[in-house]
Amino acid sequence: MQNTGPSSGEDELIRLLLKRQSELNSLLEVTRAINKNAATAVLIQMLEVILQNYLQVGTFRFLIEKDGTYACISKYGGEIETIGVLNKACATLSKVKSPESLAGNTNPTLKNYDYFIPIYHKSKALAFALIGNFNTSGEMLNNDLNFIQTMINVVVVALENKKLFRERLQTERLQREMELAAEVQNMLIPLRMHKDESVEIGAKYLPHQNIGGDYYDFIRLNDHEFLWCIADVSGKGVSAALLMANFRQAFTRGRQWKMI
Repeated sequence: MQNTGPSSGEDELIRLLLKRQSELNSLLEVTRAINKNAATAVLIQMLEVILQNYLQVGTFRFLIEKDGTYACISKYGGEIETIGVLNKACATLSKVKSPESLAGNTNPTLKNYDYFIPIYHKSKALAFALIGNFNTSGEMLNNDLNFIQTMINVVVVALENKKLFRERLQTERLQREMELAAEVQNMLIPLRMHKDESVEIGAKYLPHQNIGGDYYDFIRLNDHEFLWCIADVSGKGVSAALLMANFRQAFTRGRQWKMI
C-alpha cells in the first residue's frame, strides 16, 4: 500500500527544495562564467554538462539565429542531422513561443525528440532547442522545462552581448582608421599658400565625408607664373581617397621633374 501520509508530502517538498537549490547553483555557476567573460565554447560546455548530468537529457540540439538562418552550436546524443534538416524541421514550429511536447509529431526529424524549446526576444526568435530521451517525472516536468528554457535563455543573452561587444569594437576600430586616414589625407593638402606683394593664394578643404577624393596644389613655374592643380575623383570615401593619393604622388613626381 502506497504511503500518502504527511511524511510522503514532506519528502516531496524536501526533494523539490533540493532540486531548486541545485538549479540556483547551476545558474550561479553559469552567471559567474559569463561575468568572467568566459569563451563561448566554455558556456556551451557548461550547459551540456548541466543538461546531461543534472537533468538527464539524453539528446540535445541547440540552434541560434545567425545572419537570418540558424546555426547548430551544440549537439549530442542520437543520430546527428545536417543543419539544413534541423532548420527545415524547426521552421514548422516557428509560431511556438513556449516549450511544447513533440509527442505525436509526424515530422521525420522532430518525432525523434520529446520537447521543443524556443527562445524569443519580443517577436524575434533568437534560438531553438530540441531535447530527447528526457525521462523526468510527471510532477517535475514543467519545472524542468522552465529551468531548461531559463538556462538556455541566459546563455543566448550572453552570446548576444558578446556579439554586440565585438560589433562595437569593430565600429570603433573602423572609426579610428577613418580618423587616421583623414589625418594622413590632410597632410597631402598644402597648408601654406603663396603670398607676396602682388599675389596671395588661399584655399580651404572641407570634404563631404571624413575623407574624400578632392585635391588641389600649386607650382610656381617662375617669378611670373603659377600652375594650379585641382582634381576631383569620382565617388567618396576610402576608395576615392586612395585614388587621390596615387594621383598626388604622380603629380608630385611630375613637379619634381619640372623643377629639375
